[in-house]
Amino acid sequence: MANKKITELTEETSPQGADLLALVDDVSGTPTTKKVTVSNLMTQAPVQAADISGLATQVSLGNHEALTSSVHGISAFGATLVDDADASAARTTLGMPYISSGADTGLPSNPATGDVYLETNTGKLRWYDGTYWNTFDYDSQYDPNYASNQLGYSNGLFSSTNYNISTQPIIHFDAAILDGTDQANNPSAGSAVSAWGDRSGQAVNYDASQATGSAQPTFNVSGDDKYVSFDGGDSLDFTNYTLPTAFNIVIVGNTNADANYFLPIGTDTNSQYVILELGGTVYGISGSTTDNTYGPNYNSIQQFWATRDGSNNHNIYVQGGNSIISTTTSSSRTVAQLGKANNNYWHTGDIYEVIIWGADLSTTDKNTVNSYLQNKYSSLPTLTAFS
Repeated sequence: MANKKITELTEETSPQGADLLALVDDVSGTPTTKKVTVSNLMTQAPVQAADISGLATQVSLGNHEALTSSVHGISAFGATLVDDADASAARTTLGMPYISSGADTGLPSNPATGDVYLETNTGKLRWYDGTYWNTFDYDSQYDPNYASNQLGYSNGLFSSTNYNISTQPIIHFDAAILDGTDQANNPSAGSAVSAWGDRSGQAVNYDASQATGSAQPTFNVSGDDKYVSFDGGDSLDFTNYTLPTAFNIVIVGNTNADANYFLPIGTDTNSQYVILELGGTVYGISGSTTDNTYGPNYNSIQQFWATRDGSNNHNIYVQGGNSIISTTTSSSRTVAQLGKANNNYWHTGDIYEVIIWGADLSTTDKNTVNSYLQNKYSSLPTLTAFS
């Protein structure tokens, strides 16, 4: 090849690692012209001449990994992350879960521990623990739209709502929050109910339960309304609670036929009731004072109050402040069951909600409870205000 100036040589715009360059070796000693490949030359190319976090040695493409490792100890991890083939591999390197979504029938078949899956048709968030897909509990008390329409009281699930009252219940059974904790945990319609949680927040737990399958009532849904259905042989038992002199009980429920017993909450002794309807006659605590006018209407959703004040004045009210029984009695009652009284009298119908206070509520609180129930149950007849 004839001698040419470098500027006259053909330009190589895509050099390869094996391409050769001429260099002068041992410049300060015995200079010798030698060849070097592009790959070997680049191992000496400087990346950063300044010190890096304490590195006194000049960093090059050839020594950056070893030098960085000596100071930070992260190069192996970093190199692995950079070399990961795709996002899935990078998530594994970083220890990040894989998040995906789809119908509840489309759970990933080969999940890794910690993977998360959103069921778009149910709204449930699932996570894989290495063996099973678990469901995140949704705490509805933090949903402002739901919480605002709940009955609020101190130490309860909901403390600041549109319906706040000043007295905490002793017992609160609410079919809309069947486990007493969160409505998102409700079973599907038609499920047997082995337990009904008390959501009052009191220190004493009055959760009601039934271990015998044939005696378990059924959870049901109608529109937005949730209720527990009793067939005349079902019941749920809870820790005995002896009513004090002054108490209030509010009940939302019905019988499924006029001929059946209306006995949503039972006592521990035969022939003792807080409220009972049989054959069109309504009984309160005092069996000698009854009402024969309202009973046939109990086969649709109804609201009832059973009250007694500190002077033993006892009333049964229907649809708010409409009194159908008014008497004076000091008789003692101990409530212990939902759906029956002892083993001789059984409720046949639905129970939506039962709330018990160990006090006589103020008129304001009673009307707030009425407003809460009226707003909650779309089929409930118009409730008359207490005065």
